Amino acid sequence: MSLSVHLQKVEQKILLTNKAQHKILKIPAMDRIERIREMLAQQPQDPFLQHALALEWVKLGDDAQAETGFTTLLEQHPDYLGSYYHLGKLHERNGRIEMAIDWYQKGIRVAEQQGDRHALNELRSAHEEISF
Repeated sequence: MSLSVHLQKVEQKILLTNKAQHKILKIPAMDRIERIREMLAQQPQDPFLQHALALEWVKLGDDAQAETGFTTLLEQHPDYLGSYYHLGKLHERNGRIEMAIDWYQKGIRVAEQQGDRHALNELRSAHEEISF
């Protein structure tokens, strides 16, 4: 699954998780975070929800929380491809270039194993931008 398709699925799942709300993405960020946390309490190992929560922290600019979320997710689910790119970008944004390169390289290996050419190209592109 490509990274862009994966991200679309993340947003769709968030939208579908609470049928009482017409558009969950229009509610305040902290409410979205709270709703995701409630779902995680019921399904604590769900990598999709863990990824969605980390993305919410990115949107709020809380890179420490986002980093913890992505790192924990990838420790528990190393095959969850979409998080490698976001964790690499987070490190890149914070000037931790070697860490970004490391996460991109790990993601490249996973993308190769999964045969996901789109994600592989995105990860390679991000890696090349800061490596050369």
